[in-house]
Amino acid sequence: VKSPAPTAPTASRSLAERMYRALLLAYPSEFRHRYGFEAAGDFGQLHARTLQHRGITAVARLWRRSVLQVIGYGLRERWESRRMLQPHGPWKDVREKKQGAIERVILDVRYAFRSLAKTPGFTLTALVIVALGVGATTTIFSAVDNVLLRPLPYEDPNRLVTFSKQQGSVPAPDFVDVRDRTESFETMAGVWDIDVDLTNDGTPERLDAGQITERFFSILGGMPAAGRLFTPDDFSTGAEKVAVLSYSIWQTRWGKDLGIVGRTITLNGEPTTVVGVLSPVFTSPEALINEEMDLWIPFDLTDSRYQNRRIFILSPVARLKPGVTLAAAQQEMDALAEALAEEYPVGNRDHNDGSILYFPLEALQEATVGDIAHTLYVLLGAVGLMLLIACANVANLFLARGTDREREMAMRSALGASRGRIVGHLLTESVVLAVIGGGLGVALALAGVKAFDLYNPGGIPRVSEVSVDWRVLTFAVVLATLTGVLFGILPALQSAKTDVTHALKEGAHSTTTGRRRLALRNGLVVAEIGLALVLLVGAGLLFNSFLKLRGVDPGFDSDDLVVFNLRLGATLSPEGDPYSHEGVRLQFTKNLLDGLRAIPGVEQASAAAVMPFRGGRCCWRSRVIEPATNDSIITWFHPVTGNYFETLGARLLVGRSITAADNSMDLALDPDPEDRTVPAVLSASLAQRYWPDQQAVGRTLDSQSEELASLLVVGVVDNIRHFRLRDPAQYDVYLPYAVATPWLSLMSIAVRSTGDRVALEEALRQTVWRLDPDLPVDPSTTMNERLANSIAAPRFYSMLLAAFAAVAFLLAAAGIYGTMLYSVGQRHRELGIRLALGAKTRDLVGMVVGKVLVLTTIGIALGVGGALGLSRLLESLVFGITTTDPSTIATVAMLLGVVAVAASYLPARKAARADPLEALRSE
Repeated sequence: VKSPAPTAPTASRSLAERMYRALLLAYPSEFRHRYGFEAAGDFGQLHARTLQHRGITAVARLWRRSVLQVIGYGLRERWESRRMLQPHGPWKDVREKKQGAIERVILDVRYAFRSLAKTPGFTLTALVIVALGVGATTTIFSAVDNVLLRPLPYEDPNRLVTFSKQQGSVPAPDFVDVRDRTESFETMAGVWDIDVDLTNDGTPERLDAGQITERFFSILGGMPAAGRLFTPDDFSTGAEKVAVLSYSIWQTRWGKDLGIVGRTITLNGEPTTVVGVLSPVFTSPEALINEEMDLWIPFDLTDSRYQNRRIFILSPVARLKPGVTLAAAQQEMDALAEALAEEYPVGNRDHNDGSILYFPLEALQEATVGDIAHTLYVLLGAVGLMLLIACANVANLFLARGTDREREMAMRSALGASRGRIVGHLLTESVVLAVIGGGLGVALALAGVKAFDLYNPGGIPRVSEVSVDWRVLTFAVVLATLTGVLFGILPALQSAKTDVTHALKEGAHSTTTGRRRLALRNGLVVAEIGLALVLLVGAGLLFNSFLKLRGVDPGFDSDDLVVFNLRLGATLSPEGDPYSHEGVRLQFTKNLLDGLRAIPGVEQASAAAVMPFRGGRCCWRSRVIEPATNDSIITWFHPVTGNYFETLGARLLVGRSITAADNSMDLALDPDPEDRTVPAVLSASLAQRYWPDQQAVGRTLDSQSEELASLLVVGVVDNIRHFRLRDPAQYDVYLPYAVATPWLSLMSIAVRSTGDRVALEEALRQTVWRLDPDLPVDPSTTMNERLANSIAAPRFYSMLLAAFAAVAFLLAAAGIYGTMLYSVGQRHRELGIRLALGAKTRDLVGMVVGKVLVLTTIGIALGVGGALGLSRLLESLVFGITTTDPSTIATVAMLLGVVAVAASYLPARKAARADPLEALRSE
């Protein structure tokens, strides 16, 4: 039968369906075969209805929307089907592995928190141990990071260098020669640290001033906060006196008054114009170690007063040219030193052997850090040992805890958990605990950093800048994580080896896994003992050294001795007769001492150029010659007033001391000092050096000092230490103070008094100001305080290392106790059987203690070997003993042995006294 011809709508619908079927090619073939005909039919009907009822415009919108949807959804379905057809493809594996790993970590972390919460005693103990280890290590690292690892706060600091010839400084002529006759440096400047007196502007005050050469601020990046800095004209001869204030003194003395710029102040009796204030971010090299200068004044390199090549005053800083190495610059400096030694032998050759005095070149970073780098690395190593002991202790705790969790781990294995999965779970638990403990350790480090600054012994560069910043926090996080892995890996591996069949048996007692775990615990105890011995030996050496240092006789009685300093400035140097100011100064000194002796409670008062232990400063050095033998040596000259030795309580061995009669006005006003013979008191070391078996009094010595020609020995005094207690006795010559009054402005006053300190302080100031109201008076200190400050560094480091050693000692004792407690607990049934069979209590105790003694002996032997190897690092820190001091090592070993026996005796005694029937019944 012939079909009727299709109507127009039917033909249209058929065309729409065919076109829609073509669009469906964007979908996968499986989708087209399953849904294609039905979808095309539905679209055809929709197309027909739209054409019939809404017109051709609506049909166009239908096609536009359908094309976008079909192609978009089709391509997406095709991509999804390809993923389904490739279940082992790389993208699917990566995503599934990543999601699976994250999910496992999240689950392990959650379970770790729940597991740790179930054992609060264990968790709290482990947290305290980890916090102590991480906190102490982070504290020391913060100091190491700030002092040693961070660059100096200057632009391109790696090219900044310094050089010296003696005591960190060079003469002004040498500085000029290096600046003008070398090609290695881009620019160069120098600074001289001096004291200046601020007068006629409120209370007289002594300020620290930096007398600088041109370009000093430009090298170090100095910028003005107000006003301007120095210009080249300020450094020329005869220029107006100008000064630049530090931001700190501007803030404290003048309250940030901008009106100070352009104002005239009086420094050392001379009017000086303040031209600017330095930016607060500026830091001079001196301030990196000590305190910042109060103000800055220009230094005229052409000043005739500073052309002597034996006057070492300038501390230089220079910037190397790009591409110039330190070695190349040093080679050029050596060649210049050899040339200067030929041109100017005096000052450029050694006094004793005539050898050339070179200019050692050093990076500014290394010069700033100095010997403190070695000390800080020793402390970091010590705290690292303490952290290892802490890790061993926590590992022991985890091993003990692992015994109680054997059935849990066995159940996990029985349910299909792999060994790697169990290890990962246990490691996550230990890392979580370590990270929490590390957080507590960071809190301890914050307090430790503040304590480090508060109890700073001095000499640590930038110690006030030490802080716990992001670098230190990163170190703490990494350290805590590594710590968790370190103390968790061995217990985790041991727990993963649990014998599933045996562990799940009811009443299982011991397994080979338990024996392995016990052997591992014993090994950790041995390690703890060895590491603790190394730390204890180091702490013992430093502490023993400190005690010996503290016991050194300074050569005088420091009790009830108060000291303060003056600087006899321009107010005591009037114009007129060129010798009149010497008389004024000497008269001022006599009047001052008379006034001080009149203060109630003052027993003695005396003056010197510098009293002992004034921060390494002292008098001047010169060579003396014994005429009979022509033997010459370098000595220290000390100008002193009468009763100096009586005031200090020094022991006069023979002859007499310097008296008031020796400090005569005639001696001070002698117009020809080089031809005079002055009385002198020698130190015992100097007298012994020249006349070991003969009388020194009445002998004479020739002097090469410009201030005097010969010395008549009138007495010998016991050796007085002026700088450090650890230094050997030096050669000292004590002269009448009147000898130095023509040129010496330094004066240090010692007062022996038993009165009230506060009242004495005020009386001292008023006595000075009655004679000269414009003379600044430094705050007084006691000689005991000076002595304490001189040994502050060894005391600080010995106490710090002793604290680390004490913590390590306690951890080692706790580790022994815990191991023995666990061991006898595991052997509870065995010990019960032994008791039931007639074993004596003392035999069981001896058996347990004997095992501990074996472990202790092994640990001590290993520790002694480590201590002998590492104690060499302490050679520069000890005094009066060797780093292999047998008494210290023997004492520490004996102490550890006693503590080990005590820590093992208590668990052994408790187990040996148990009832055998109870022990057997519990099984």
